[in-house]
Amino acid sequence: MKKILLVNFIIIIILLFCLEFFFVIMAANYRFNTVKDENILKRFKQDSVVKFILDSYFKPVYYAYETGSKNLRPVMGGEYNSRPILLFGCSVAYGNYLDDDKNFSGILSKIAKRPVYNIAFNGWSPAHMLKSLRENKNLLFVQNPEYIIYTYIKDQKRRLFFYQGWRYSSQLYKLYDLDKNGNLIEYSYKYPFYWKLMTTKHIQYALERFYYQNEEKADKLLFKIFEESVSIIKKRYPNSKLVLLLYDVKMCKNNENAEIFKTEDVLSILEQEKFKEMGFEIINMEELVAKSFCGEDYHVKCPIYGDVDPHHPSSKMWEEFVPKLVEKLKM
Repeated sequence: MKKILLVNFIIIIILLFCLEFFFVIMAANYRFNTVKDENILKRFKQDSVVKFILDSYFKPVYYAYETGSKNLRPVMGGEYNSRPILLFGCSVAYGNYLDDDKNFSGILSKIAKRPVYNIAFNGWSPAHMLKSLRENKNLLFVQNPEYIIYTYIKDQKRRLFFYQGWRYSSQLYKLYDLDKNGNLIEYSYKYPFYWKLMTTKHIQYALERFYYQNEEKADKLLFKIFEESVSIIKKRYPNSKLVLLLYDVKMCKNNENAEIFKTEDVLSILEQEKFKEMGFEIINMEELVAKSFCGEDYHVKCPIYGDVDPHHPSSKMWEEFVPKLVEKLKM
């Protein structure tokens, strides 16, 4: 009997090793094969699969919810005396592939003539806003901001459950959840090597995808995180104004005939009401400018993949949108 159990145990270990190796090869192929720029691809392929494996398992664990200063854009407009502006959000607000003076915060600082603190980063969600407000020491230097702006896209709710759905990443995803009483709890991951296994990540991805499909739970988690964040903001910055910018990720061939996205495409009527109750002014970015931002010239070109990136706005979009925002909010 003991021999049978031992043999079964060994077989299971071998199968798990094979499964893990399979996922590692898939991750390496995904990393190398998605790059279209030949020069960058050559540099990518210099990192052999062996090096990729070693980096995946023996480098320090990177948490997808870190909010350290290394991820923050420089403060723009520091020479101005007007009350500052604080930006939260994901790569849209951060400005993927855009220089500091060409992204949202840079153009906003120049036009509004105010210091703008850009607390946004790639793949971030409302959970990062709460995490930043609780722990980011950089925010201690932000004195009495007049406007706190969150740039919201449809994918924000999903990211509360997993980091952009990257199954081949070894990053740790989930941060907040609700206990049985509806209160926020924060995860603390133990055994970091275990969480870096690709097999573990695939299992976690499948579970979180299942949880995300529970719309009632997803809505509760979203608004609980925003409520906690607003509570901190009102105590720390009692005179600030809350703004929720809605951005719809889309592309179209003929920009002249494109329809402006409806606010309901990003937030339901009930969600809009809840945000308004919390004190947010909701602004549909395309409605404000009265035009669609789906043409190629409104999207940035990705230097790695060599294509127009449909998910991130170009400086042209910000140059047309920001003056309207400044005018509307009387900045």
